[in-house]
Amino acid sequence: MSDSNQLVSRIERAQGGAQDEREKLLQEYLSFVAATVSEFTGRYVTIGDSEEFTVSLLSMNRAIDAYDPDKGSLVSLARLMIRNRLIDLKRKESGQIQPIDDEMLARICTDRNLEDESILKLEIGTYEKSLLEYGIEFEELVDNSPRHRDTVQRLKRLAEQLSEDESILREMMRLKALPIRLIRKHYDVSAKVLRNHRAYIIALVLARRSGSETIQYYVRTKEVE
Repeated sequence: MSDSNQLVSRIERAQGGAQDEREKLLQEYLSFVAATVSEFTGRYVTIGDSEEFTVSLLSMNRAIDAYDPDKGSLVSLARLMIRNRLIDLKRKESGQIQPIDDEMLARICTDRNLEDESILKLEIGTYEKSLLEYGIEFEELVDNSPRHRDTVQRLKRLAEQLSEDESILREMMRLKALPIRLIRKHYDVSAKVLRNHRAYIIALVLARRSGSETIQYYVRTKEVE
């Protein structure tokens, strides 16, 4: 059995509940975790000497659970998840918006076969900045995403229409808000629906206008399964 196949087998055993195998894997990747933290912080980090290392080791553990051998390497996935968690920690300390959580980041990375974290981070960062201009945070998308499939489909169709309607887009960009009155003049949708799903509709429109397939995928994963 090749080294790569052996590693996959070990990870699968850990995913299946073999705690001893998981602990061995984490022990073997301690130096990798420390090096990733050092690269991010710009200072030398030893094993177990900081909060950054602790949260990064937890992300390494989550990466083992999220790993899919058909979707890239464990190291690429773990590095992405560790860096996201370190950004999370840094933003908590400064009071800034929180990024996409580890589970969602892993899902985007593996489902779309993305190993270049810099591109993914750039796209997410740009989208996040666009949402903030409208007073929307990522967490708000979870709280405001519709729960019924019919509603999801109806809002998707509406967002598709709005993203192609230049007059609506100009007014939306000017107000940095959903132009409810203008939308109601041209589309068959109630003010209540627009108010209740304001963040979700704006997120869909901005995702479509971004041209990023990754961002559009991210928003779609917020829909009803």
